[in-house]
Amino acid sequence: MLASAEILISKGARLDVTSPRGQNLLHFASDIKELKFFKLLCVSGYGDWDVHAKDRDGFTPMHYLFREAPKSSIDIENILQICRILMTMRRPNGDDLVNAEDKESARPLAYAVKNHFAAGLGYGDWESASNFGSDVETVVQALLDKGTNYAAQDLYGNTPLRCILRKAPLALIEFFLQKYSEIGNQSPNNNPLLLRDSTGETLFHDVAHRSEASPENSEVFGRVLEALSPFVDIKKYITEQNSYEMYTPLLVAVDEQNLEMVKLIMSVNTDINQRGSDGCSALDYVCNLIAKFAVDELGGAGNERTLAINTSIFYHIIDTATTFSFSILECQLFEPKIFSKVMEILDIPRIIAVFDAPFRDRHG
Repeated sequence: MLASAEILISKGARLDVTSPRGQNLLHFASDIKELKFFKLLCVSGYGDWDVHAKDRDGFTPMHYLFREAPKSSIDIENILQICRILMTMRRPNGDDLVNAEDKESARPLAYAVKNHFAAGLGYGDWESASNFGSDVETVVQALLDKGTNYAAQDLYGNTPLRCILRKAPLALIEFFLQKYSEIGNQSPNNNPLLLRDSTGETLFHDVAHRSEASPENSEVFGRVLEALSPFVDIKKYITEQNSYEMYTPLLVAVDEQNLEMVKLIMSVNTDINQRGSDGCSALDYVCNLIAKFAVDELGGAGNERTLAINTSIFYHIIDTATTFSFSILECQLFEPKIFSKVMEILDIPRIIAVFDAPFRDRHG
């Protein structure tokens, strides 16, 4: 490609062309991350490169540079070099390049973080993520050094931290928690740790969304807990509900069938009585999940493990919660036809013991 480009440029090919989507050659060069081709364009003699130009989606060349993940350490070095060149090509009267927003209000840093850390590192290939981590952190730091607003929210209320919190490894999450904590200490009224997304979810909701199979869950939870503790009443904050399903982080963890996260959340607050928009508490919800997997999908592939996880969540909740409602007895699990089928699955004496004579529901 490079040789062909050199020939075309030497023959006087036009460089001021744009695609139907408004992409110019700098957009293309940034997207493919080919350093030699990018430099060729820069020294081609064309003197009107506009690094601030946006395509139809609001992407600048800087957005394209970070839009997709690098495939190797060579790509990462190319990204750094191109980033530096783009910064030197800024126009005095141009927009703020590193803080330019696309049509969804996302900035280059958001793409750098989301794609390189959450998606680009193998979609859960945490060993690769660890190997890549320090290099990609250098990319992020390069943007921060240029004055990037690293706590800005996009159209959906996501900060760069929120873009990665559900999937990324601990090291990167700590990188942003530290920076956001510094802002929170300096400007308590503008604390990015306390920002909610467009659905009203807190950082604890994001942590609760982490997959049950993700490593480092307890460490990530602990770091977020530590970061938030100076700024909020943790026991209350961890039971905050989102605005669309009225889910607490505990309800999210139950929905994700993440036993470890259920235990972590309940180690902070054992209150399970907040209800989602469907009227179900965390205990009601897990009862319905057990009924679903034990009866509706009996014998399905992978069903045995899923059922075991949900029954473990059920036992942990009834063993740990200090109060809960008799509404549990109205769940699908305790309907006669279903309960008769799951009696051999559940430890019935253990359940009965919870409702022995001294028991009182949360209303007394």
